[in-house]
This record gives sequence, C-alpha cells and structure tokens, in this order.
Amino acid sequence: MQAIVLCAGYGTRLRPITDHIPKILLPVLDRPLLANTIYYLKRHGVSRIAVNTHHLAQPVDDFLVERRRFGVEVFANHEPEILGTGGGVGGLARYISDDNFVIYNGDIVTNINLGEAFDFHLKRKTLVTMILHDYPKFNKVAVDRHGRVIDIEGSLGRQKESERVLAFSAVAIAQRKLFDRLPKNKFCDMKEVYLELLSERPDKVGGFVARGHSWRDIGTAGDYLALHRDILVGREPVLVDCELPEGPVFVGRNALVSSQARLGGFVSVGHDSRIEDARVSDSVVFSHTLIRAGEDYANCVVGPDWQVRVG
Repeated sequence: MQAIVLCAGYGTRLRPITDHIPKILLPVLDRPLLANTIYYLKRHGVSRIAVNTHHLAQPVDDFLVERRRFGVEVFANHEPEILGTGGGVGGLARYISDDNFVIYNGDIVTNINLGEAFDFHLKRKTLVTMILHDYPKFNKVAVDRHGRVIDIEGSLGRQKESERVLAFSAVAIAQRKLFDRLPKNKFCDMKEVYLELLSERPDKVGGFVARGHSWRDIGTAGDYLALHRDILVGREPVLVDCELPEGPVFVGRNALVSSQARLGGFVSVGHDSRIEDARVSDSVVFSHTLIRAGEDYANCVVGPDWQVRVG
C-alpha cells in the first residue's frame, strides 16, 4: 500500500505558532505530528509515502533526512508555489506506482481502521472513496442509501436526496487513474475535483463510514490543546507505539520540572525544557523552553521566545 500525505499548508489559523514551526512538525507529547502519521500509515500496511512541502519546507526536509528510521520509503516534493490539495496530490503522481493509494491530510490525528476502508474501496471499485464519520461540527457530505457520496456542502443541490450527512475525515483512497483528473503544476482544490466527479456520475465517489474511532484535526491552537487533553486526560489511543504517563502530565527527555512548580489539568513539557517555581495548567510547553519562577500559564502553547494563549 502507498500513501500521499499533504503537508504544504501555511497553518494560518495556528499563527504565530506556525511562524516558527510547520504545522506537520508540531510536537504531540514531544513527537512530531508527521512522525505519528508515518507510524500510523505503516501500521496499516503502507510501505511508501510521498509528502508535499512548501511553508517552512527545510525543517520538514531535515526531519525526513533519516528516512530509514521509519522502516518505510518516504519521498518529499517541494512546491515553489503552493498548489492546493488537488495540485499537491497531482504533483506526487510519480511516487505512486500502485493501482490504489491513500490520500491523507497531514493536520489530523486519528486511529481510523484504514485497512477496512481500503477493502471497502477495492470492493466498490469507485474512483475515489472518501472516509466519512459523524462529526457534527463538520458534517457536510451527503451520502445516499447505497453508500455513494452525492453532494458536498450542498453545492449540487442534492442534499435533500441524501440518506444522511456526514463529515469528511480528511482521509481518502483513490485509484491511480485519479491523477488523470488533476492538473500539473497548477493550483487545484480536491473538493472541486470531487464535485466534478459527482456531477458526471454518482457512482464515482464512494463513502466509507468509519465508527468506533478517535479523530481530531489541528486547525487552531485550541484544537492543538484539545488533542493533548484527548490523549492525557481522555486517554484516547491515537498515538502509535507511544507509552503514556500514568497521569495527565508528560515530561520529555532531559526536561526538568521543579518540585515547587504547580502543574494543573494536563501539561506536556518538551525535551530539554525547564519549569521553575511557576504555575502551568492545560498547556503545552515546547522543547528548549524556560518557564521562570513566578510565571503563570493557563491554556497556553509556550515556546522558547513566544506564547499563545487560548480563550
């Protein structure tokens, strides 16, 4: 199995965090998000992964230099000009040799059973299978009683004909023939490609409905903190081969937390950081960060020389 991971976005809603680090390298319990994505795909049988880059591409390239450590093939394609989700997928065609492949947006964390979805896709033989789930905040994809996608955001006026309206998980499976529908070196949004397919024939886009899983997108700093709450408090099993601390506080390697520090709620402390006699709650502290005595952080993402407060 092979996969494309879309990693080129600016992460504008996460600024100023993403002024310092690309979204797909955000640490989740001190592990880069992209690392967990690669391990997740590998767990489900993916042996070759292609990623696109644009914003802060060099740190991503540096991260991928030691590709052998992942135990899968990983290739990166830099976009001098950002090409959107459709253009990004199209630009990675040369790395995909299988007849069917996975498309995965790099800013989500999930434990959806990818193998079940892949089997569904092969059985239905649709050009594209969107993996859907019930997530009210994002429920915009209309599905008929045969499990076919018939509309997205009501764009085709078919939503009233639907059996239900669900959310796109930002994971899809496609036949390699999809590349024939994507432009080369030109901006394109995958949603527009899906709508074009739906307007031609209703059986070109299938909808696999995932259940019994965890899922979180990292669109904002609030979402980023919520992911850590999911993991450290809710104990959601979305990190692959990662041993969680017994309680809601994670401390990375070589990090020092004073016995006088007052930690509340959930806290994740990155490697080589230090927290003195300070108060920290419901927050993520990046690596190489010093929190001095007397400082007070709640609902914050804190870096070496910057901070973002949520709410």
